[in-house]
Amino acid sequence: MLFDHVLDRAWEQHGESAEYDELESRYRWREALIWLAAIVAAIGVGWLVRDPLVVVARALTGGIAPLMAVAGWVIALAPFVAFGLCLWREGRARPIWAGVTVLLGGVLFWFVPLSGAYIVRVVGGLGGAGFITGLYLGTGTAAVAALLTPFVLAIVRADQVQGTVALAAIGAIASLAFAMVHAW
Repeated sequence: MLFDHVLDRAWEQHGESAEYDELESRYRWREALIWLAAIVAAIGVGWLVRDPLVVVARALTGGIAPLMAVAGWVIALAPFVAFGLCLWREGRARPIWAGVTVLLGGVLFWFVPLSGAYIVRVVGGLGGAGFITGLYLGTGTAAVAALLTPFVLAIVRADQVQGTVALAAIGAIASLAFAMVHAW
């Protein structure tokens, strides 16, 4: 992952030995601590960004409920799209997309309750109900995609991938359209 290049060099120097095992263990612990720190930092950044994000969404959409539903839907799906790009990319782009995924997930973390007095304080006001509708349907769309992806990958041949992606995109657009209509 983060330190694979260091471990590859160490493997070339030491081969399969106790020194290499110790070095690998040390770097894996460092990597785990870096990920933990990144997640905690992302949750902190999400806490700082959540209210301004709703204000910006309200300013961009004019508080119109269907457009606020689009904003909520995008906020709900953004971490999952970034995670997909992280898995799809290779090389130096992968850690960048991993960082984007963690940051967007930290922002979504603060919207997850989706009900109660907490969320009313965060998104209450003009277009707030539409925003919540978009969050509900966006997280539902992401959950369905996350649950179905392993099964689809297991049964779809390589030449059928484009059609499968198109079908998933149609499902996501249908979810967005339903969110907009429901918020109306």
